[in-house]
Amino acid sequence: MVELFRDQVRSRPDAVAISGPEGEMSYRELDRQARVIAAELRARGIGRDTVVGLCADRSAAAVTGAWGALLAGAAYLPMDTKHPDGRLRALLQDARAPLCLTQHPHSERDFLPDGCEPLVLDDLSYAADPAAPPTPPAPSDLAYVVYTSGSTGHPKGVDIEHRSLSNYADWAVREHGIGPHTRLPLLCSLSFDVAQISLVLPFLVGGTLLLMRDELDHLSLQEVIDDGATALALTPSHLDLMTRLGLSPGAVGTLMVIGEQFTRALALRAREMFGPECRIINLYGPAEATIGVSHHVFDAERDTGANVPIGLPQDGVSLFLLDAERRFVAPGETGELYIGGVQLARGYRGRPDLTRQRFVRLADGTRAYRTGDLARRLPSGEVECCGRVDDQVKVRGHRIEPSEIAFTLETHPAVAAAVVVPRTPPGRTERALCGYVVLRPDVPPVEMAELTDHLLEHLPSYMVPAAMLAVEEIPRTVNGKVAASALPDPFADATAPGDTTPLSDPEAAVAKIWARVLDTDVDGLGPASDFHQLGGDSLAMIAMVAEVASEIVGATGAEAFTRRAPDFLAQPTLARVAGLAETVRTA
Repeated sequence: MVELFRDQVRSRPDAVAISGPEGEMSYRELDRQARVIAAELRARGIGRDTVVGLCADRSAAAVTGAWGALLAGAAYLPMDTKHPDGRLRALLQDARAPLCLTQHPHSERDFLPDGCEPLVLDDLSYAADPAAPPTPPAPSDLAYVVYTSGSTGHPKGVDIEHRSLSNYADWAVREHGIGPHTRLPLLCSLSFDVAQISLVLPFLVGGTLLLMRDELDHLSLQEVIDDGATALALTPSHLDLMTRLGLSPGAVGTLMVIGEQFTRALALRAREMFGPECRIINLYGPAEATIGVSHHVFDAERDTGANVPIGLPQDGVSLFLLDAERRFVAPGETGELYIGGVQLARGYRGRPDLTRQRFVRLADGTRAYRTGDLARRLPSGEVECCGRVDDQVKVRGHRIEPSEIAFTLETHPAVAAAVVVPRTPPGRTERALCGYVVLRPDVPPVEMAELTDHLLEHLPSYMVPAAMLAVEEIPRTVNGKVAASALPDPFADATAPGDTTPLSDPEAAVAKIWARVLDTDVDGLGPASDFHQLGGDSLAMIAMVAEVASEIVGATGAEAFTRRAPDFLAQPTLARVAGLAETVRTA
């Protein structure tokens, strides 16, 4: 990959490599800055198979940092700057990273563990023009490390080698038609393995990476489309949001949809929005198998099931459907999906026990990864996902082990026991995480808001339950498993018509939008109703803000209202949203 990137630098030095709010950067400049970073890393003893953290916003600095690490022969660990310091510190420590690439103002934060030094990208002098390292990385060298939620209460790092990433990139460039004409936005968090599609693919073929403002809202999404995006790599949750926002489709001709179950209903809405000529590709692949291992191009006439198939494996990859004894299941029967081939990760970083559990040897000696996904083979030979064999859930494409959240809850001194289960709020199709805690009788009682704050200090926001309740005990079955059906419904009070306070005209207007976005009863909404407690997540919040801005605030104040939306994010009650909307509308 490094050689392919350098080939583009030599053949298209003045072509635009990056375009965004900061301006444009040519391939020549991207390469020069990456070489400066690589030289600094090598001067500090960073080289092959060394992991360096990358804690930067979705910016040109993040791109030059990632490619600088690759040019130096090192591997990068992409991190989300919105995650709490404790979480970032734990990742760097677990990865044994001796250095972290970062930028202002994150360099002032307290997330570096002992033995990890910062390299502030903003402070480097890019006037020099150092030579590229003479030896490119070997196929077996480490390229990047991404972390996923862990069932033992700790996140686990996935080690991806150059040969795995190269196999994926070579196939994806050909299959998706990625070339010099491609303008591909970076929509996902850097820490999400899907983000590597945008960080890598365009630069192998002379394409352009489009950057957007760090705040994800309907305005920034439309801006990046208007900047000439020709392809999008995104989760079904993000695609669902875009179809509901009424955005102009622009020149987008390819959708690479990955990370969650992709329904036919959503695919049809996407085709209606982007047009019949747009290729809608359903990609499947866990982080442990390097981004994507199978694909299916959506065909409305052929794909009549509820979900779009995940298709056939790509070059260098095999898919196996096995039963509990690891025997092949008959065509049409459901089995656990195992993945084999060159794209398998080296393993879990520093976790040989877990690596042996999940990366197994089949009867013929083939090394394979146990995905935990249930699937069946269709008469066409393609594969369709059917669910999970365990409790793992996905929120906006992010894999989440509920036990990791429960473990973190139990680190609070007031919590004796905790369990987290997914539930579906009334009237909605998406599941939401719900936390249940047994409080210690020997310590002062705590409010659920304090436990939420505790989680936010240690976990990404997408792992924080939408609702939490204190219970006397955790109900269990005779086999010792959590009896989820016996737990109280945390959304019952949120949807019941208990707030009889009359709504003002602005509040009534906002209530109608909430009812539509959340699929709830407008009669159950009052001034104190909380968007989060009603099951609204960050993507539903974006949709709500967009509709309030359009329908209530009006065109002249829509941008100002959207920019000020963070004012009510911490406590998004109906009264606060309506109050800000009215303030901006009348300003």
